[in-house]
This record gives sequence, structure tokens and C-alpha cells, in this order.
Amino acid sequence: MLAERQNKDFSAVRMVRALGEASPKEMRDDIRHRLQNMGAGEVFVGNDYGFTEIQGSTTECVELGGCHNPAPDLHCLEVVNPDTGERLEDGKEGALAITHINRRGTVLLRYVIGDLVAITRETCPHCGRNGERIIIVTGSTYATRSSELLKVKGVLINPEIIRNEVVTTPGVAEYCVILKKEDPQDPYSGDVLELRVAPLEGVDKDALEKELNERVFNAIEMRPKVVFTTMDNIFDPTVSLKAQRVLDFRPKTK
Repeated sequence: MLAERQNKDFSAVRMVRALGEASPKEMRDDIRHRLQNMGAGEVFVGNDYGFTEIQGSTTECVELGGCHNPAPDLHCLEVVNPDTGERLEDGKEGALAITHINRRGTVLLRYVIGDLVAITRETCPHCGRNGERIIIVTGSTYATRSSELLKVKGVLINPEIIRNEVVTTPGVAEYCVILKKEDPQDPYSGDVLELRVAPLEGVDKDALEKELNERVFNAIEMRPKVVFTTMDNIFDPTVSLKAQRVLDFRPKTK
């Protein structure tokens, strides 16, 4: 966004490999559109999924086509029931576990890394590769951190569902989900789901607020409190490389 405002020449860019943060389809489209505004062509925006224990990343052959295990001779990936450790069928969402087949030093055996994903072992229809491929089951991203699951008003919510609804709403430039208490001094007061949004210039805020309320309610049966602000108040890339999409300010109770 900053480069676009500064009228930079990005005509040489032909590929983006986005790692470190989930990039929904709408975010990819936005990146591609901004690059094209700076002279680029039909840019490939891949969202590779990686984690420390694999010492690299799984990778897409086409956008949204699934993330391949790049070295099945080195790593075995499984999706297991997080409570029993039992391997789940292909296509079922569960906890991702990794086993090192050929490794020196610290070797992991069915190590659960803390992400919820789904895997298929069917031949990839795009590139013909066999082996494990992590697929999308919620929204347009590959994984949800199990630690990100939120209990709001007594209901367990996958924040990826909220994120998917917000990023697919036209007119949203940046956003952040805030959880707090109705009374900050009372840890037992009701939960408040606040949605802070930086709208695109010229957007009808009343219409945008109504649409966001309806989308989030239809997804999780809770209405957020929509608060409009500026993009810098949500994410400043000069301060942090990663945007924090979900912030929980509720006091911890014993």
C-alpha cells in the first residue's frame, strides 16, 4: 500500500510467496491488483504454509490448490484427533502432526505442532504430484492455530470464520477483531466482540457496518460492535511485520 501511494515501479514482479501469515483469496487479489497498478502483469501470489518443525514450508503449485509436502522422504505429515492421537481420514480437519523420517539432532515422532488442518493424499489435479497435500476447509486459508480458538459468551469460535467474512466484504482495507469486557473492571461482565475496520476511501460506512454485522452474525450468530478507524491505528508495518488480527483484552480469571 505504501509503495502504491509512492508510485513505485514494480513492473518486474512476477511472483509473490507470502509466508508467516495466512493470506485469504481477497488479500491475494488485493496484493496482485496493487502490483498491477504499479506496472506488474498477472502476478502469481502463493501462500505457502510453513512451521518451525519442518524447517521450511509446504508449497502451492497453483493458487488455493493445496500446499504440497515438498520432501515426503524427509517428513511424514498426519492429521490426528487432538484428544486421542488417532489418525483421521483424508479431508477431515484435525491436529497436524509431523514425523521426521531422515533427520539429525532433534528428531520428532508424531509431534503435534498446534495447527488445525486437513490433508489429502489424492493425486493433485493441477500438477499430478502425489503425497500429502494440505487443503482448505474453512474460508480460503490452510490452517488455524488451536491456540487461537476463542470462547466468546460461552461459545467456542474459530476466528478464521470471522476473518473470512470480513476480508470478503467489499470496502474493507484493514481490520482487527477485539475481545473485551463490557465493564473492564469486572472480569465477570459480558463479553464484547468489537470489529475495528479501516474502510476504503469513499465507502458508505453505514452500508458497510450493516453488511459486516449481517455477515458476522450469519457466520457465528453474534453481532459485532463495528468501530471505524484509520489503517495506521490497526496495522503499522513500520512497527511490526505481522498484523495482529485477533486481540483478546479480557482479564484472565482463575
